[in-house]
Amino acid sequence: MDKVHKKFKISIRTTGGFPFTHDRVERIANEILRRRTGTNDHVGKSWVDRFIDRHEDSVHTYWSKHLPSNRAGAVNPTNIHSWEDIVDEEVVVPGIRPEDMYGMDETHMPPEFAQMRRVIAGKGKSVQYEQGGSIKETITVLVTICADGSTLQPNIIFKAKHYAPEWFEGNVADAT
Repeated sequence: MDKVHKKFKISIRTTGGFPFTHDRVERIANEILRRRTGTNDHVGKSWVDRFIDRHEDSVHTYWSKHLPSNRAGAVNPTNIHSWEDIVDEEVVVPGIRPEDMYGMDETHMPPEFAQMRRVIAGKGKSVQYEQGGSIKETITVLVTICADGSTLQPNIIFKAKHYAPEWFEGNVADAT
């Protein structure tokens, strides 16, 4: 049984934008059980929750976040190693100071969050992306962070022809 769990934990960590739902984990567990016993037995109703509890050191449940398929393809070992080489060559070797480096990124949020669902993945992640089709209308948020930990005001972009002051009522991030 230990070999089965060890192999299963490894596959949970490498989902590539197709995270494990409770149903999917149950189907995999039933297939493992079928192959090991040669019967059509099924795991119990609470087996997945107990599995997560037993392996809390390596798996956790998360809310999924939409990730368009075209962006998911860019996250691969080749691209990650290339990025690390660029950082070494352009930042580490020349000795650029953290307070002189800024990074800016944007995120797109659908006007409603109906696309999120509970999924299972390796422990230690803050979000689990899930591939899907593109959403036509989104709200864009731009964030800028300095390598020393300081930040600039975020910017929020709405699709609109006219500015509505009420968009920024209760603006806890002091976004522009």
